[in-house]
Amino acid sequence: MAGFTFGNSGSNVFDFYLGGYNQNYINTFVSMYGYEFAELAGRSFLKSEFVFRHQFLEKNYLSFIANYARLDDNFLKDVSVFKEIKSGYALGYSFDSFVGPLELKFSWSPETKTSAILFNLGYWF
Repeated sequence: MAGFTFGNSGSNVFDFYLGGYNQNYINTFVSMYGYEFAELAGRSFLKSEFVFRHQFLEKNYLSFIANYARLDDNFLKDVSVFKEIKSGYALGYSFDSFVGPLELKFSWSPETKTSAILFNLGYWF
């Protein structure tokens, strides 16, 4: 996933904000495990996410998620894409219930040394 802003508006209204577990992609807010909601900001970003999910019983899943991102005013101008990478990780358990998926995740980031427990019940609309 990537995003960038053309020009220089002098305002941060078009900046991208990464962090939290928001799954409703609204405006320029993008989820990023291991960080608080909108903790990271920049005029351009490049993000990748890797998910390993294992079904160990019927309707029961364990998951490991790793996400990496780089934010900058213009990451396209610099050839070294892999500098100043932010990373976040999550371990999770999910269950497919009659009201939708029940998810419990523990997320952390080695850069901030903080962690959070995330809970979700039902589908995102």
